[in-house]
Amino acid sequence: MTNFEKETGKACSQRPLKNRWDALKKEWKAWKKLKGRDIGLGWNPIKRIVDASDDW
Repeated sequence: MTNFEKETGKACSQRPLKNRWDALKKEWKAWKKLKGRDIGLGWNPIKRIVDASDDW
């Protein structure tokens, strides 16, 4: 029994976990790239929402 199985109570092989990790990593990179551009979008950390100008 692996640590993952002990902590979550779910049996899962390494392949699905790696696939999920890779997908999340790709989404995170896209989000950082989008957030970093000067396109009028920002992030409100207090409300935890995307801020956009009225032009949007």
